[in-house]
Amino acid sequence: MCFGNDSPPPAPQLGAPPPAPEIMDIIDEITGTQSIIVTGADGKKRRVNSRLPRTPEEDAKFKAAEELISSSMQNMIQLYKYDPASMIDFSPIVETFANINRERMESLGQIANIGNIEQDVAEFKKMQSSLIDEQFSIKNRSNEEALAHSGRGSGTYAAESRAAMARNEALARQQGDIQGSIYGEELASKRLNRNKEAFNLQEMGRQGQLQSAEGQYALAKEHEADMERRRQSAIAENKGLMGVGSAITGADLSKALSNTNAQTSLATFNAQAGDSMNRYNADVNRQMANYNMAMNEYNNQPPTFGEMALGAVGTVGSAMLTAHPGSMAGRLGKKFIG
Repeated sequence: MCFGNDSPPPAPQLGAPPPAPEIMDIIDEITGTQSIIVTGADGKKRRVNSRLPRTPEEDAKFKAAEELISSSMQNMIQLYKYDPASMIDFSPIVETFANINRERMESLGQIANIGNIEQDVAEFKKMQSSLIDEQFSIKNRSNEEALAHSGRGSGTYAAESRAAMARNEALARQQGDIQGSIYGEELASKRLNRNKEAFNLQEMGRQGQLQSAEGQYALAKEHEADMERRRQSAIAENKGLMGVGSAITGADLSKALSNTNAQTSLATFNAQAGDSMNRYNADVNRQMANYNMAMNEYNNQPPTFGEMALGAVGTVGSAMLTAHPGSMAGRLGKKFIG
């Protein structure tokens, strides 16, 4: 109720909620990263997570690690390539074996080559026959001369003497034939032994060539095995170097990825927005509390004389309005309203 200047307190005029706070950019110098809001060419804002420039020391270490990875990978690519020239050439030792086998077969064929023994024996027998002819020609002349001087050129003694000479000549010719055969056998045996000795001497040379070829092949195999050991060692070493470089770059990437820039920015935004809303709500609650207390104080004031008179009139009027139309109060009320 209001009479005169007595009026209730005005209702508070609540202001608009606070605007959303600006989302903060986060720069993390520990992880070397940043998370910032940028406006793109299309006019839209977006968050960009990027790496901060490294310090000169960090940049030098990172570039060294990258170069280590690149160089070790290139080295391993070269080391893993198949190089036909690095394989042992078998052709020299195979050719040596072939040459030795060919020479050995030729030498074996020459062992039995003892020449034309029959011709040599025939010539030997011919020589023996010539010598026998010459010897018995001399003996026959001497025998004839002796028979002539003794006066026994005819008769039994001369016949027996001539027969003995003929028999001795025949025996000498038989002995010559036998000696010719023996000569042929001895000549064949000597030539065969000579060829065997020559073959053995040649075989010693061939064995030397074979041992030399086998030694060269063994050295080549050992060289190949040594080069393979070195290659495997180089591969393992480059793997280790690549592992070192990968560990350095991996640690750098892991450190960068461990940042919480976006989460921190969002948490900061939410904290600021929450704080603003809490302050706004607290101010609203304060104003409403003050208004409620003012209304309570206003409602609890004692009524004034005018309020009491007005209340009485209101009571009478209410009775007149609610009374029966035929009664006194009802007629008065109808008259009053009319």
